[in-house]
Formats: sequence, structure tokens, C-alpha cells
Amino acid sequence: MGVVRLSSNFLISKFSALYIEILRNTPLLVQIVFWQIIFLKLPQISDAIIVGGFTAISNRGILIPWIDANPKSEIFLGIVLIAVLVSIISKIFLNRKEDVTGQKLHSNSVSLVIFFVISLVGLLGTGIPFNWDIPSIYQNEFGTYMQSGGFELSPEFLALLFALVLYTGTFVTEIVRGSIQSLPKGQSEAAQALGFSSYQRIILVILPQALRSIIPPLTNQYLNLTKNSSLAVVIAYPDLFMVSRTIINNSGHALPMFFVILFTYLTLSLIISLIMNILNRQVTKVRV
Repeated sequence: MGVVRLSSNFLISKFSALYIEILRNTPLLVQIVFWQIIFLKLPQISDAIIVGGFTAISNRGILIPWIDANPKSEIFLGIVLIAVLVSIISKIFLNRKEDVTGQKLHSNSVSLVIFFVISLVGLLGTGIPFNWDIPSIYQNEFGTYMQSGGFELSPEFLALLFALVLYTGTFVTEIVRGSIQSLPKGQSEAAQALGFSSYQRIILVILPQALRSIIPPLTNQYLNLTKNSSLAVVIAYPDLFMVSRTIINNSGHALPMFFVILFTYLTLSLIISLIMNILNRQVTKVRV
């Protein structure tokens, strides 16, 4: 949306501007409640919308196909985790060797190949460790409509998801737009003079430079996104804060539970900051 905001197409750019101005200037709490009302207005479960025989949509939520794990799945997931660690280590090693020797070693391609090879070996070794769990809607002996199987996306979860994503997306859009516009105009003109297409100018010239100024404020938005999720308590979604409040009401131990809440959000924020700082160091690294 940040790139679309700068489009020369009048309709596309104005649509992006409308999206930003409406959602950014509306309280997040209001948007969460609005989306909950929208999802609760879906058809009742007796008139659920069935999409392709695999997905059921009703005011109880959206049922989608899911994976039914079996004992071999844990072994396969362990192998995938090992593949991720090995590919990350190989990428770091190749990047350091590339910095020392100056030789292009294609670390991204090598790490991806390592990941897929190890994962494929794990898949072949364990067989197919997952089975599809298809959702269904049926009537019990009392005539009540029931739903089973699959993975349920409740109206509360969907309302929280849509509100947080769309609201945070407006700020991310403006960060991207501002970072792109902060670059010298000569960069885009030079790429155009070299015969680059619009897509190539954005991907190969503009965005790699704009990332240096995008990532620091983007980190703040990810932190805000994590902390804003605590507003789920308003629509009774059982998140960390909602469950903690229930425990407080039942046990009366308010202070220890609030320490748990504070420690959890602090830990999440520190992890996000760590990951984004690592990414920022990679982007701002000066390559000779």
C-alpha cells in the first residue's frame, strides 16, 4: 500500500489515501467492535455458507481444513526445526566468508537448498506425518446444528485480526511512503535511464535503499501491534489479559498475575526488538 500510495494511477492512489485517512483516524477500539458486529451478522449455522465442501462460514466463525497430527509429526517437525537452524548457520557462515573474500557465494540460495533438502529427507523418512482434518456441520439427535473438525476462526479472533492488521497497516503504509519519498529523485531517474521497468526500479533500486529508514519506525509499529492486542478483552476474546483477569477474579491474587502479564508483554517486545535489530544491522551493513 505504501508503494501504491505513490502510484501515478489516480484511482489506485486515491483508494490508498482513503484507506489510510479513514482507518488511521478512527480509534482501534471502535474498529475492533465494528468488525465483531460484521462477523456476527454472518448467516446462522443452519444456513452456513459452504465453500468448496471444505470451508464453512457462519456467525459462529469460519471453519477451515486443518492438519491432524499423528505420532510421526513430532519427529518431522523436529527435523524441520533442525533444517531451519542449519540453514541459518550456513547463511551466517557464508555471509562472513563473503565479507572476508569478496566472492559472491549466493548464501540465500544455498541456505534455501539446505532447508528443503533436509526437510525432504525428513518427509521421505517419516512418510506423510499429517492427515487432513475436514470440517463438517451436522444435526444431533435433538435437531441442534453442530460443527466439528477443522480449525475454527471465531468471530472475536477474526475481528481482532482484521482490526489490528488494517489499523497497523495504515501506519506501515505511511512509513514506506515517507521512506521512498525521502530518497533522492536521481536514484529513480538513473534506474529509468538504465532501462529498468517500474517493477525493477522499485525492487532493485528504491526499496533496498528505503529499507534503511523503514525498519526503525517499523519496529515501533510491531511493538505497538503486540501491545494493542490486549484490547481483545473488550470483545471477550480469551487472550492473555482476559484469561489473567479470570484467574484474578477466581483466586484474588491480582499482583502476581499482573507481573505475569507485564513479563509476558516485555518478553515479546524484547524478542521483536532483537529480531528487528538483527534485520536492521543486515540492511545497514556496508558491503565493499
